[in-house]
Amino acid sequence: MSVVSPDAWLDRVEVRCATCGYSLRGISQDGACPECGRPVSQSVEPEVIVYPPAQVRWSRMVVLGVCIWLFATFESIGTVLIMRFSDDYGGTIAKLNYVGPKVWTVSLIQRSVGYQPGSWGVNGVTRGLLIAVAILLITTPKVERGWQEPLRSIRYWARWAPVILFGGFLGLSLGSEGVGYNDPQVRKFVMTAIAGVELPATLLLYLHLRNLAKSLCLAGAASTFFWTGLIAALLMVGAVTLLTVGSTLADDRNALPLQAAVSLYMAASVASAAAALGAVIRLTMELLPIALQPRRGRATH
Repeated sequence: MSVVSPDAWLDRVEVRCATCGYSLRGISQDGACPECGRPVSQSVEPEVIVYPPAQVRWSRMVVLGVCIWLFATFESIGTVLIMRFSDDYGGTIAKLNYVGPKVWTVSLIQRSVGYQPGSWGVNGVTRGLLIAVAILLITTPKVERGWQEPLRSIRYWARWAPVILFGGFLGLSLGSEGVGYNDPQVRKFVMTAIAGVELPATLLLYLHLRNLAKSLCLAGAASTFFWTGLIAALLMVGAVTLLTVGSTLADDRNALPLQAAVSLYMAASVASAAAALGAVIRLTMELLPIALQPRRGRATH
């Protein structure tokens, strides 16, 4: 797809000054009308690029998926924060781990713990299902019949692995409903959700977003997705470690080194999440003009 520069366009078409009618052919868009001095840019409407319908549809899918993903992310954070905590040290920190856009799974446990599902437990499940829908939209293939791409494709694995892992854990949590708040099995569920679903699914999704940003020539966003995905994976490994030793650290919760460690942990989580959110917004803003193109139009060759 070619982009027509404003100056080259002025050389090809007859454009006249909006004030005095003087011909502006051959004059740079940064210049002014020789007759009246009006800036050329005020008399020129740059040629509008009309994107192919397939590209418009794909952009709309991705933008819609990102919006759903961000909404479900903040809703899932609220569900995790409302979950009852135990006497173990750092339980909520481990459940939150990476507070940025990711495949949230721990929030599914809220419904299964106890003997009467509350509204937060229901919200945890429905928001998780929204994230699964968002993943399918974000990983929409750019061309029709994308199923023909090789199995080693990052997009392919980023599309189906998170959805399958999420569905498997949803079945596990619903099949074990009625577990007591203090049951040791709850900790195992949380560790499984983090290490078995959130870590691999989020890492795959961020690798796909990195490739997507590179294809749009967004080098900064691509680098951000790579590093924040790596940091998110390390934070999740740290969360599993904290859940493993949390009971032994309960008596030392007021120790300064321990408090400093968890403070640095959450600082890294918030900083990387903010960077990832900025990259997601940058990617969305790049696709938004294409997604908002009117349905009817001619394609640019």
